[in-house]
Amino acid sequence: MQSWGLDHSFLQTDPCHPTGKVSVTLEDDEPHYEIVPESAYDFILPTDDERLPATGLLYHGSLALRHAASAAALAALKARHRGKIFLDVNLRSPWWSPETVLPLVEDADHVKLNAAELGLLATDLSDRADDASLAASMHHFSNRYQLESLIVTRGALGAMLWNCGEILAVGPAADTHVVDTVGAGDGFAAAYLLGLSQQWPPQESLEHSRDFAAELVSRRGATIDDAHVYKAFLASWSLN
Repeated sequence: MQSWGLDHSFLQTDPCHPTGKVSVTLEDDEPHYEIVPESAYDFILPTDDERLPATGLLYHGSLALRHAASAAALAALKARHRGKIFLDVNLRSPWWSPETVLPLVEDADHVKLNAAELGLLATDLSDRADDASLAASMHHFSNRYQLESLIVTRGALGAMLWNCGEILAVGPAADTHVVDTVGAGDGFAAAYLLGLSQQWPPQESLEHSRDFAAELVSRRGATIDDAHVYKAFLASWSLN
């Protein structure tokens, strides 16, 4: 974190539990995850540090509720937060249920998930939904939970965005060479969060997020260690 110039002021260390680990196996080129339980990320503690910002954009995933300790820390953060909330849905069995995830959706302003996850949370979407059916389900889901935006990633089909009643879409990036899809959703979310902070037009945010995720899947691993890759994207987005 220090070498990348990240702020680690609020980084917690846990002397009792091991560092979090996710084991990833590939079956038919699709990643399957074992999110190892009883790890440090399950025991995040609430903090009353007044230096911690209470405004801006609060980003969290749905797996934060897996253990009561981290769920309490998230609840404390949300209780003092005065800005928007971005929820990144990760439905990983057996660590989720509609009873725990849907209340998070109700609290959120922006939600990102993939098409399969929307199918699990929205009962009106079939396993073989076409674009029109998916768009209708996105309308219903977004209106039901009063969202500002709903992002649905679709793998090789690209992504769709519901934004204040309008449906936008992007196809896959041109000449995408898929090596490893692990981390693609997180990369997509990171670029979209940047778009929210910079107030990019929704279609522009969607395209930049797609392009950044495409770069990630062209390499092995969930992140890219080469800082020049990130600088090139920032420069192309006029943020260097």
